[in-house]
Amino acid sequence: MSDSEIRFLEHVCLGPGLVANIFIAPHKDGLCLILVDATSEAGRIQAMQQKGNELVLCMERLRKVELKLRDCLAQKEDHSGRRSHDDVKSND
Repeated sequence: MSDSEIRFLEHVCLGPGLVANIFIAPHKDGLCLILVDATSEAGRIQAMQQKGNELVLCMERLRKVELKLRDCLAQKEDHSGRRSHDDVKSND
């Protein structure tokens, strides 16, 4: 670390439910540490990521339901086509 270089550590877990952003800067013959509470920010980010994950899962479930529905409709059309064809044969 150079004399003017400041390091930044984002969202460091310091314990259960406690998150901090840490700034490390050279100071005289040592280092200066500044800890900034980032608990609420980290909580908001985690909640947003959770919502995104839930959205992906919902979209996957919706895709599966859509595939089942398409399959059911195709089977119904297939049965309807057979009945029409059978009706034509019996009328002959």
